[in-house]
Amino acid sequence: MQDATVQRLDRTDVAIGRAKSILSAHGYRTDERTVMFIGFVSQAIEDHESMSLLCRSDRFGSAFKLARSTFDCLYRGVWLGSCATDDQIKSYIASDKFPVKMTQMAQDIDRHYSSAGSDEDFFVDFKTRVWSSLSSYEHTGMLQIARRFTGLTNDPAYTDVQVIEMSTTATTCTLTLIEKFLYVQDHHDSCLEVRALISSY
Repeated sequence: MQDATVQRLDRTDVAIGRAKSILSAHGYRTDERTVMFIGFVSQAIEDHESMSLLCRSDRFGSAFKLARSTFDCLYRGVWLGSCATDDQIKSYIASDKFPVKMTQMAQDIDRHYSSAGSDEDFFVDFKTRVWSSLSSYEHTGMLQIARRFTGLTNDPAYTDVQVIEMSTTATTCTLTLIEKFLYVQDHHDSCLEVRALISSY
């Protein structure tokens, strides 16, 4: 990787580290909704940290797979934390089957947060822009397979631009998830602080 790419990864790591410090400054409720939300936040942070380690070890294919996991954590976590009924949460816990599809999740979240003054199309638009590429990397589709070769040689060819794009996507997912969690927990000053971190990398 070029030095500029490493420095970009450094900045995303700093942003996530700061968000973790903000999270740890508060106590949280222990109801099922909050516990589930915290679980998704924790997983997204770990996936992001793992992506950074893998990129720094030139394991880009595995790193890119984890970007989709941060996306899933964002949508599932925010939907469960902000939109799901208590019965839907109990059903998910009991069956391990998510009650709605990703498209419905995005629509529900945008509808919920539009009343709070947020960008009412963010979740639908973000899914439209990144879903197919993240899915291709996650499921070893053609985007992933094509980058396993340089010409006809089995020598991975992930560019610095692609590494930055994937890192940016995963960082945005993770920080947005943390921001929404803090918002639901009524820690609005901390929510705004995390939101500001999104422009820091």
